[in-house]
Amino acid sequence: MTGAVDRLSEKSAILDVLARAAWALDEKRPAEFAAQFTDDALIERRTQDGSSEQWSAAAGSLTDFIDAAREGVSIEELQTWTSDAVFSGADDSDVSSTSLRIGSAAGGLSNVILGDDRVHDTLVHTSEGWRIRHRVIEPFGARDRAGTSPTWDGGAEVVTRDRVEIEALIADYAWALDMADIDRVLALFSDDAVMQDPYGRFAGSGAGGVRRFFEGLFARPEFSGRIHWVSQLVLTPVGEDYRVDSYALVPAAFPNGAANLHLVAFYRDLVRREKGRWVFVERLVGARWPREGESTTAQPAS
Repeated sequence: MTGAVDRLSEKSAILDVLARAAWALDEKRPAEFAAQFTDDALIERRTQDGSSEQWSAAAGSLTDFIDAAREGVSIEELQTWTSDAVFSGADDSDVSSTSLRIGSAAGGLSNVILGDDRVHDTLVHTSEGWRIRHRVIEPFGARDRAGTSPTWDGGAEVVTRDRVEIEALIADYAWALDMADIDRVLALFSDDAVMQDPYGRFAGSGAGGVRRFFEGLFARPEFSGRIHWVSQLVLTPVGEDYRVDSYALVPAAFPNGAANLHLVAFYRDLVRREKGRWVFVERLVGARWPREGESTTAQPAS
């Protein structure tokens, strides 16, 4: 039992490092980006023809990768999504994942997929926690080969930690939202919750205000057909609560079969455990939130 708990905790810590590296890359924060890697780290980006580029911490070029990720495109925002992480190795320190890079302009309403890649990270445990030592980025289709996915025999029972429960809260929200199930959505908020859309379209506080927020949202004809994806959760303890920063991607499907990337945005949440479960106390959605000098209760971007 203890082994299963420890492995779950270590995997959670590794996912946190991967998320923080993505946020630092997308926000162009070199020091924070480098802090997720070891002092001898190497990033290797391969191409379809087998050639590659490298950025090395030892050579002082690791943070140059931040600009390289934007090379040749003109965008206001970049979101790097990591999903389908598969852990392998004796201590789960090898992580294979898929990466989707999305460029955004016009306040998140004009979006383009810049690339989808296969990423392999090798991490080591340092005195400061898990850090990435080697990252290989390879486009899908390059040197594809059959293989087997590693499995995790975690036992029949796994202790659920805060991060797992909060991820479940956000997943429940996305499903209830896309089904326009207002009662199911409201059950995920505290009685004194605040819901804000800093684009100026909606706001609500308290049970009645939050209900009006979603009633207005669901009444919009164009809401039908949307799918809310949420990823790259970064949790920050605030007393016994958590502030949760995450990416939001909203594709929209239409009756004629067409689809587009409707919205690229960012969530900032304050979540609290009430009566044995996590609920939203504050949920903000909109532009990228400031991360320096912020108060414990997040304020909308101006």
